[in-house]
Amino acid sequence: LRTLLASSLYKQAEVDKQKGRLQEAAQGFLSIHSLMPNTEVAGIGLLDGAIILSDLGRDEEAILNLRLFIEAYPKSAHQDQAREQLALLYEKHERLPEAIQQYEKLAASASGGKDPQLAAEWHLAIGRLSEKARDWQRAHRTLLAAVEGLSPGDERAMEALLRAARAKDQMGDPRQSQILLGRLLERYTQQTSPTPRMTYLAAQASFG
Repeated sequence: LRTLLASSLYKQAEVDKQKGRLQEAAQGFLSIHSLMPNTEVAGIGLLDGAIILSDLGRDEEAILNLRLFIEAYPKSAHQDQAREQLALLYEKHERLPEAIQQYEKLAASASGGKDPQLAAEWHLAIGRLSEKARDWQRAHRTLLAAVEGLSPGDERAMEALLRAARAKDQMGDPRQSQILLGRLLERYTQQTSPTPRMTYLAAQASFG
């Protein structure tokens, strides 16, 4: 009976969402976890409700419910989706350490050969926020990790090398910075059809 009731609540919330009744939809989705947390649709209902709250601009409520989902349903196949949503909300509100923490968990989830390209995307996000937070050591480390996951012809790999070199400069290590700039220039010479962006990055590297 509980399963049927939970399924009925979920379907009604979906109808509300489709008809643009987002407040009602969010309330319906979230009520499933509150009333019947062990049912099959409780987890996805909690996540759907949190995403709608975010769409409605109720960010703090969305954050609380995303964190609740992550803690209550650790084996859910939607964990990464929830973490990405949470990271974006933290970033929106300049809560950089918390955003970085979520991106690091996403990177770990995609690492180990599972999805190198996706892991690189998360490392780029960590590097960007670390630069903003002036955490140069973390920026350097994660930007180089991103390079490893990007294809040799991806101009973002060259940009990440340049930014990692700048991070080394900020750390007071110009020698390592020059080594990274050399790697960038070597990668540039290996391109058969370099993009204008690659040429610009190589020019920046050549000037140190």
